[in-house]
Amino acid sequence: MIDPAFDIDEFRGENLPDAIKQLRQQVFIGEQNVPAELEWDELDPVAIHIGIREKNGNHYIGCARFLEPSPGTVIIGRMAVIPGNRRGGCGRQLLHHAIARGFDHFHCHTINLSAQVTAIPFYQNSGFLCVSEEYIEAGIRHRKMTLPCINNLLGALQDNRLSAHLPTPFHHGADTHAWFFSTPDLSSELLTAFAIQARDSIEIYDPALNPDIFDSELLTEYISKMVRQSRYAQVRILVKDDKSIAQSHHALVELAKRLPSGIRIQTGHPDFPDPGPAFVLVDRNMLMFRKDPGSPEGFANFSRPDTVRQLRDSFDDMWKRSRRSRELNTFGL
Repeated sequence: MIDPAFDIDEFRGENLPDAIKQLRQQVFIGEQNVPAELEWDELDPVAIHIGIREKNGNHYIGCARFLEPSPGTVIIGRMAVIPGNRRGGCGRQLLHHAIARGFDHFHCHTINLSAQVTAIPFYQNSGFLCVSEEYIEAGIRHRKMTLPCINNLLGALQDNRLSAHLPTPFHHGADTHAWFFSTPDLSSELLTAFAIQARDSIEIYDPALNPDIFDSELLTEYISKMVRQSRYAQVRILVKDDKSIAQSHHALVELAKRLPSGIRIQTGHPDFPDPGPAFVLVDRNMLMFRKDPGSPEGFANFSRPDTVRQLRDSFDDMWKRSRRSRELNTFGL
């Protein structure tokens, strides 16, 4: 995955070379006027640091660090490239290496970073999504960003498929190419990217509300955030096997118990024909589709307004004929 034009080295914090320290000194303290007491923090000794240099070169032209502050979450930081090498792909190689190594080393499900506002397009190019408003850090405007689709991104890099989704993979209304998936992990990541960007509505039709796909704390966290941010936001979930769902501790069902006005779960009418495929619709653009609800295979698209409109009409028809679940009604759903 590393471009043959570069070499990348790794160091533990206690063995950080002077050359990397000097690079950070030049970029952050010299160029950006970050106070030295903020630049050199308590995380440096426990982080894994990486330095990138031109093939067979002796001088580092970029650096970064990554660490795991809590189980399952990796933070990438201190990304820096010297001025003369900022348009040669060095930064992208550095970031992709940090993502891959962070995932391999910590088996994480989330990678976060704090991006300077001017660098947001650079991180969006590799699938990061903004998850905060602007804030000031070391006198510089920042926004928090997250990469929810780690496995999808690494697979696309491995197979040279990422270029089809540029400049903003996983972004609603912008990424127009389909993401095909064959495992629950891949589909759950894509759903999380949907939920992060959701503003108004989510419709889910899945006969058993497949727990391997939908029973995710990260997914429900962002669905909860959408519902709490707007009293007009709504989540409608249509199922068939409500008995097994009611007996489980499914994360989405638990969330619906806490937010019954914003999240409704109903069962399809027994006399209404089975629509066949399972699907998820988010706002006006985002779609996930599985032709066989019993299979993990399908595709997701972040910009399919015509198909979303057609499937939402079908969902509305099913919803009108659906009924409150007797099993779930015990919980006020």
